[in-house]
Amino acid sequence: MPVPYLMIEISILHVEDSNADAILIKMALKQAVNTQYALTRVIDIASAVSFLKNNKVDVILLDLNLPDAQGLDSLKQLRIVAKNIAIVLLTGCDDEQSALMAIKNGAQDYLLKDELTAQNISRTIRYAIDREKHEQEITA
Repeated sequence: MPVPYLMIEISILHVEDSNADAILIKMALKQAVNTQYALTRVIDIASAVSFLKNNKVDVILLDLNLPDAQGLDSLKQLRIVAKNIAIVLLTGCDDEQSALMAIKNGAQDYLLKDELTAQNISRTIRYAIDREKHEQEITA
């Protein structure tokens, strides 16, 4: 008798002010196989910080251009309250140097918005969560 696949649930905080981009993420996550995502969206860093003070998530999807923070500043502000949470940056810029700086400043990965597919985002989220866990083990 075959063993059924276990359905994994991953909680996500999506920090994004663009409704169109938020819809793309939501649609891509609905197409994921063997994973169920609990998605919460906020539109700025202040709302993300407030949410994280009272809620736990597995990963944060962070847009780098928000009304109250731009670029790496948004990552740095969020990292203060999200010490042990995987962060994936979502960007429209194909700038390898900025991506490397983001990784050095605490992001686990980044994904170009024009590459948002169910497979890409699911894989990126899983890898980011795994990297964050490994980083915690190394520093413990």
